[in-house]
Amino acid sequence: MSARLARPPATLLDLTPAQLRIASKIAQGRSTETIASDLTITAGTINVQMKHCGQKLGVCGRAAVVHACFVTWQIQRPEKAALLRERRP
Repeated sequence: MSARLARPPATLLDLTPAQLRIASKIAQGRSTETIASDLTITAGTINVQMKHCGQKLGVCGRAAVVHACFVTWQIQRPEKAALLRERRP
């Protein structure tokens, strides 16, 4: 049996605004270093915040945190077309 949840339970804690900003940027595909530069915080702070997000959401890993944020409507899914435009050179 896997320790990861397919769907987060309904009694999750909401993320803080700072945690949501980080999760949103991760959902956009940005690296830890880029996010740290954008938010003027350290990469270590981002990693700690992501760990706390995972604990609140009952998951582990960046992708699982982002997915749990989508499922619990804490962040909106980025538009697919907008993501494709950003990746084009």
